[in-house]
Amino acid sequence: MLFGKSLFQSVVDRLSAERPPELETEDIAPRRRGRGSGVSASFLATAPQVEDEAEEHLLHHNPYQDAIVAGERPAAAVEISDTPPPMPPHLRRITEKEVREDLGISPGDDAARLTVLRREFARLNHPDRVPTRYRTQATVRMMLANALIDDALRQIPPSATAYTAARRRQS
Repeated sequence: MLFGKSLFQSVVDRLSAERPPELETEDIAPRRRGRGSGVSASFLATAPQVEDEAEEHLLHHNPYQDAIVAGERPAAAVEISDTPPPMPPHLRRITEKEVREDLGISPGDDAARLTVLRREFARLNHPDRVPTRYRTQATVRMMLANALIDDALRQIPPSATAYTAARRRQS
């Protein structure tokens, strides 16, 4: 406390004394509480002042709008080709034998290895990751892969699955 006032009150009094007289008005709107009460007009963007028409044109110039009005197509950052991408070769392999070869399942694989194989296969073959026109082939491949992996998981003895799960919890 300075001279019987808090530090905050002494700063407020000093700022009030230094305020220019033109800023002192009595018609200040009362403060309100609630949503949006923290936004004041000082934060709103104001239009920049320009002195001649050339500056005014630069301020509001939109090259894309000019191209559209002229009937031209604006230059794209990346050229888009109308030809679809070629089908990846692995999507042509849709028989069970081919998918089994692509998966690489072996009789000694445990549940953790089969999970890794499923994820790696899905990374390349999931229907959401291929172009729309090849989603049918990707769906067939994923259905076959999931069925093959599920069959392999069912062939693992329950004790081996429990042992693998216990090892995972320990690490």
